[in-house]
Amino acid sequence: MKGPFTQDLSSRSVRVRILSTMLAFMAGGLLIAGFVSYYVQFTVLDDRVNAELLQEVNEFQRIAELRQ
Repeated sequence: MKGPFTQDLSSRSVRVRILSTMLAFMAGGLLIAGFVSYYVQFTVLDDRVNAELLQEVNEFQRIAELRQ
């Protein structure tokens, strides 16, 4: 009894091979796009948090100078 997974790759049709190649490229493209989007968002968030923390440090330094 032969199942669909016992055939070797050369017996698959051209359509199946093209479809699997296209799906692999689309999955890879989505993976790359997702990583780039995550990286850009994380970088912007990190820069914003650092800017807000530096602003708070400057304000605390001014308050400390005024109380002396």
